Amino acid sequence: MNKRLLLCLTPALVGLLALPVSALPLMTPDGFLYDLDLTNKTARLAALTSAFNQTELVIPATVTSSDVEYAVTEISTAACQNKTEVTSITIGENVVTIADNAFYGCSAVTSVTLPEALRTIGQMAFYGDKSLKDVVLPEGVESIGNFAFYNCTSIKTVNVPASVTTLGGNPWGGCTSLTALSVAEGSENFTAVDDVLFDKDVTRLIAAPCMSTKMLNYVVPSTVKNIANNSMRNNALLRNLTLPAELEIIESGAFYGDAQLTSISFPATLDSLGRNVFVGCTNLGSISVAETNPKFTAVDNCLYSKDHSSLIVAGAKLTEFNAPDELVNIESSAFYQFKNLTKVNLNNVKSIGESAFYQCRVLESVDFGKQLETIGDMAFQSCNKLESVKFPKTMRTIGAQAFILNATLVSLELNEGLEFIGEKAFCACEILPSVNLPGSLKSTGVNAFYQCRELSDVTFGEGIETISSGAFSLCSCLESVELPSTLTSIGTFSFAHSGISDIVFPESLETIGNSAFYNTYLRKVVLPDGVTVVDNFAFGYNNLLESFTAGSGLVTMGDYALCGNPVLEQVQLNEGLESIGMRSLAICPQLKTIELPSTVKKIGDYAFMLDEGLESIVNKSVAPQTLNGDLFEESFDGYSSVKLLVPSSSVEAYKAADYWKKFSVIESDGSSGIADFDASAPIVVDSYGIDGVRSSVNSRGFRIDRMSDGTVRKVLVK
Repeated sequence: MNKRLLLCLTPALVGLLALPVSALPLMTPDGFLYDLDLTNKTARLAALTSAFNQTELVIPATVTSSDVEYAVTEISTAACQNKTEVTSITIGENVVTIADNAFYGCSAVTSVTLPEALRTIGQMAFYGDKSLKDVVLPEGVESIGNFAFYNCTSIKTVNVPASVTTLGGNPWGGCTSLTALSVAEGSENFTAVDDVLFDKDVTRLIAAPCMSTKMLNYVVPSTVKNIANNSMRNNALLRNLTLPAELEIIESGAFYGDAQLTSISFPATLDSLGRNVFVGCTNLGSISVAETNPKFTAVDNCLYSKDHSSLIVAGAKLTEFNAPDELVNIESSAFYQFKNLTKVNLNNVKSIGESAFYQCRVLESVDFGKQLETIGDMAFQSCNKLESVKFPKTMRTIGAQAFILNATLVSLELNEGLEFIGEKAFCACEILPSVNLPGSLKSTGVNAFYQCRELSDVTFGEGIETISSGAFSLCSCLESVELPSTLTSIGTFSFAHSGISDIVFPESLETIGNSAFYNTYLRKVVLPDGVTVVDNFAFGYNNLLESFTAGSGLVTMGDYALCGNPVLEQVQLNEGLESIGMRSLAICPQLKTIELPSTVKKIGDYAFMLDEGLESIVNKSVAPQTLNGDLFEESFDGYSSVKLLVPSSSVEAYKAADYWKKFSVIESDGSSGIADFDASAPIVVDSYGIDGVRSSVNSRGFRIDRMSDGTVRKVLVK
């Protein structure tokens, strides 16, 4: 099986691991992968492989294996998703179940033929099939899942069969061409009134068509007590809405994206509002609540909890917002995409929900008050006129992408006491010049300042332990930083593609992650003794790096760790180093000599590839390391031009060892390979276990050694 096919099959193969003993996979030449149920003689379409190349997808009624016929009864989860070349789908007559996401993203499909046997259409089964026109749902279908046909923007009408007993959250949400919903005669569960879908007794509004002109001034029937989740989502024509006097519940996302909705008045009976009910209602300027409602109230066209402690949604016409003294919580998406909001004063607010001020593009000023503790994910994303952010001393948590893409942010003051910065919190704030990270932060946040291209001044407070993955990647103006003495870890890509040219690592540092300093301006690297691993690409492709000195504790150099450094002249490796990864010291043409410590046990393939200036390799190991491949590649014949110098007692062994014997010159380095005894070196006087009991110097586990010079050391014996 070729690699490409294997990759394409990965999701399906994961599913195959869970097959019952009686099941067997079958792959057909035309690119269909089935799971065969040997007991029941049925088949499930598990995936379309890379061998499938048709524009018309025809799923057969049966499939044959070893002269046995199997009825194809199911299309499994995501089996045919994102097949953008497919223009039509015909499903075989035996299929009973179309599972979740089965045809998700098949955006070129214009027609689907469904079988009479069909009973279940899973959630998001045809999600995003934008070219799909009217679909005939066969009588017999019983269940249609959440968003089953969401964003099928070409569907104009839908008739729900009488057999349907279960409907998920608006299966036709986002169908922006849908003009009418109807229900077949005889349905015991659903009905349609004025093109809108309800339960049978018209107490729950389930789905409204996005493009029905009846939505311009819509009066919800008086019997309705519940407006279901996403039921009127993305309704392009909904402008004026009258809610019934006995309404009790509005579920999550009910009016999501209804950009033309201008006003709403809530009755006294309203008891429950779901999340994100009014996200994207950017013209909702008038909000009122019956005075006798015990749960909610409205002030200045803003909807609050009755005690004013929570703001649920604000009137979209606001230009300024001054939080009342009682307000402690701003809920998710409360000011989502407000077009006119320029100034906010939060006073005593303690928490701001996710996306609360998302894309408030003219918001210029925010006073974060004196009590704020938490800002949710994406809360101020793309607020492109916000120039200054200063948090109170109470601030503890900044959510993921909270201030991402704020192109005008030039001043950021983080308080001592801040404990968490979420992923990409300040990513792509491209003109932010400086930041002071307080010591109360244990880590900087993953990708927190990624692509802050003008960031040139970063101060790390004492107490910070981790520079998180990607934290300062692509910060091209960041040339120098002073790291805190508490730092133990520098994460993956943390300074990659940055302007870093000078850095001193603290003695506390233990880990340098994959590509941490990939493609920077570093000139010199000196590792502290506590660093045990230099991960893959950690210092790869640094055009100005001249020298690298390992600390005494380095054990592993990962693949490509120092690869691609064109002016690197000096590499000093430590006794104790055990592993040098693939191409770890490759493409370093200015290196003349490489000295490998006696402790090195493993050297990866092409470790010295294209080191064209290399004159000698000094290998201190008495026993030749077992190599799995060449040290050089064909275009640089290092075996002929580079001397291999080894302990005098080992010359013949190297001449006989695989790959080492390819060196034209193998000579003694002048040493015996046996280290001379240093009489001045301290020796162990006493050893103790961690329980304080004296132990043998050969006992395994942690021990404490008292040395002859009075020092004490901790030792791990494996």
